[in-house]
Amino acid sequence: CIFARTRPKRNKTKQTDRQDRHEKDTPSAHADVQLRNRYSTGTLATEANRVHIAFFGKRNAGKSSVVNAVTGQNISIVSDVKGTTTDPVQKAMELLPLGPVVIIDTPGMDDEGTVGELRVQRARQVLNKADIAVLVIDGTVGKSAEDLALQKLIEKKGVPYIIVLNKADLGGFKTENDNEIAVS
Repeated sequence: CIFARTRPKRNKTKQTDRQDRHEKDTPSAHADVQLRNRYSTGTLATEANRVHIAFFGKRNAGKSSVVNAVTGQNISIVSDVKGTTTDPVQKAMELLPLGPVVIIDTPGMDDEGTVGELRVQRARQVLNKADIAVLVIDGTVGKSAEDLALQKLIEKKGVPYIIVLNKADLGGFKTENDNEIAVS
């Protein structure tokens, strides 16, 4: 029966690295070196051990649009309605030069209400498993206090990240640092 299948066990090295990152504060640069070392030694070879690249941000920042652009496929539903992505959406693929990855689109981290809190909780669980985080910010609004809090949370977890200023053609906000890019 297909429902009786179990998920393959993760490589202990990767699982231990994620647990260490979850339990203690490690600098982002250190996490980046660990990721590169694991990849170059071949410990990320199986499906379960692909590099997990997760996209985070507020509702309607354009996370799903960016995910679709990165994958070259319409894997996530895109809508003007806040909260369209209700659960994490995953896509396994090859991303050169990195190799095998899992791209993960998450619900907005600013979701509200009882169900919204559950969505935020799921997104935080994805952050605990992420090897690389992409913080998507709405370029028509700029960085909000919520975006900055999310950036600090990603840094606290020691996850290497990049900031994507989405909808850059519609807003007057510019990138501020080397780890930020603007897209339309």
